[in-house]
Amino acid sequence: MGFRRVVFLDPDGTSGGGWLFALVEAPTRVVHQHQYGGTACRMGQVEGFLMPLFAPAALDALRELFERHFRGAGTWSHSWPDDERRRLRAIVGTVRYWTSDGTTEQPHPLCLDETRLDRAEEAWVPVLTPDGPAVLVRSNSDRPGVARVRRSVRVTPGGRPAASCRAWPGIRWRGGRRRPAPAGSGGR
Repeated sequence: MGFRRVVFLDPDGTSGGGWLFALVEAPTRVVHQHQYGGTACRMGQVEGFLMPLFAPAALDALRELFERHFRGAGTWSHSWPDDERRRLRAIVGTVRYWTSDGTTEQPHPLCLDETRLDRAEEAWVPVLTPDGPAVLVRSNSDRPGVARVRRSVRVTPGGRPAASCRAWPGIRWRGGRRRPAPAGSGGR
């Protein structure tokens, strides 16, 4: 029963780079592995489930920030001044994450997990979802076949999440981390 499956996202770099996923932390015994950090070529793993996301403007804005502004060289332990932090927070807030209780689907904005901001890198951004902590991943820019940024993309303050991350129903804080509330608890 201790067997874990490891899934390497885009192992040969030929996917074309047009994808964006949230790797949501959960005890699934499935580990998603991903190369990130631009030319720094870091390797990360998250045990949990993969949620495909559709956010082409956010994907372009992440490329703009990490490939042009940071020049694709990684941001390991970057100090993140206020202007860069606001920019990343705004980009992340434009990504919609859909939740479902089996009968109703509901979109929610992702939130930048600023408690783990020191781990943010190109193609690896810590976020909070209604299902718990996650990492926002995309194709790493040093991989073959990854499309480069073709135009400048701006994310304005209007791209910020409309609602606070703490206002999500069915979510409560336990032990300093966001966790789904037990069924029938009403999220309290």
